Amino acid sequence: MDSIHPSRPDADQQRKHLETELEQTETDNPKADITIGLVPSPDLPEALANKLAKNLPDYLSNYTDDQVTWEVITVTDPLTGATADSDELLEETMHCKDRFEWDYAVSITDLPIFLNKRLVVAEASQKRRSAWLSLPALGGTPILRRVQEGILQLINDMYNGSSEEPPKTQAEKSRKKQQGKRRWKMKGAKDLFSKRLFDLLSPIVRTTPDADYEVDVRYTIHSKIHGGWRMLTGMVRANRPWTAFPAFKQVIAAAFTSGAYGLIFPTLWQLSNALEPFRLLLLMVTAITMLSVWIVVVHGLWENTVNAKSPYIARLYNVSTVFTLMVAVTMYYITLFILFFIAVIVFIPGDILESQINDKVDFSNYITLAWLASSVGTIVGALGAALESEDTVLNTTYGYRQRRRYEESRDDDNNE
Repeated sequence: MDSIHPSRPDADQQRKHLETELEQTETDNPKADITIGLVPSPDLPEALANKLAKNLPDYLSNYTDDQVTWEVITVTDPLTGATADSDELLEETMHCKDRFEWDYAVSITDLPIFLNKRLVVAEASQKRRSAWLSLPALGGTPILRRVQEGILQLINDMYNGSSEEPPKTQAEKSRKKQQGKRRWKMKGAKDLFSKRLFDLLSPIVRTTPDADYEVDVRYTIHSKIHGGWRMLTGMVRANRPWTAFPAFKQVIAAAFTSGAYGLIFPTLWQLSNALEPFRLLLLMVTAITMLSVWIVVVHGLWENTVNAKSPYIARLYNVSTVFTLMVAVTMYYITLFILFFIAVIVFIPGDILESQINDKVDFSNYITLAWLASSVGTIVGALGAALESEDTVLNTTYGYRQRRRYEESRDDDNNE
């Protein structure tokens, strides 16, 4: 019996098909000419970097150089979120660049960085091909777009040099590509940080230090008053107060139980009708402040400024912690108010409420009653209640995160 062999034309066809697929794969995934490494600290910077990594190569092609292929890689490093020293941060960024064999590296930290008591937004070193960006200095405005602008700015400074204008050919190409599209308000490399309200009050100043050869470009905030407000709102945003809200479930339950019990008695109804809006507002602020202070004291969130390495930084951490908790507690208060408003609408008939307060009842009576019940419930029931997850609340404070990241970076060094 003759043996059966595959026909030669079929084998050639298969080989040609495989070669075509390989060529197509190489075309779809070209080798990058320049690799950019993003080195965010954990938490918010990491989340932002992961979102930016996908679209950043296209922006780099549009605004930096479209003659090369860009690749963006993200590697989280705890130390970039543990050190507030600009030199150490730049050194760690360069270390990551060399370790992973990138062409350029940009660190993103959620710590405020100061130089001679001035808030620093970012620094770039053309020699080291490394740069860093501080989130708190960008303020509490929509942060994703600002970080994207900042990274492009820093890469431009390192790639095209620290001159005031990018290459004219690339600037012209960028304008043509963006015709008819939503584009950024920029005229040159120094204007990639587009102007917003915060920048009018506390403008970002671009300087090229002469004495410090390691840093070619530095961006600082010179206004101490408006810069302080920008920094504080940026620090609160970096703390992500909304992540602490799930820890308030037991507090909400305790406050709602206490307030609901008070709604049984007509005294609370009469009081809500007698109090002016100013007194209700004052009672709400008092309840929110008392609960915030209670959480700080019970969970040990206050930083010791006496023995701190930098008392000024420790005080900043304490202020940002208080404001962060007040935002989280305000979210809790709004939730409690909604629950009480539903309760009074469902369970308190209008005619009974009218007979107790000896006045006509309208929609505003239910609002003031729910408002008063929320404040009373917070003061009577919430104070003394424990948060469901202490680690969740601790993670929204700078001091705790910084200490945790130092431990993580030491563990990483020991494992290497």
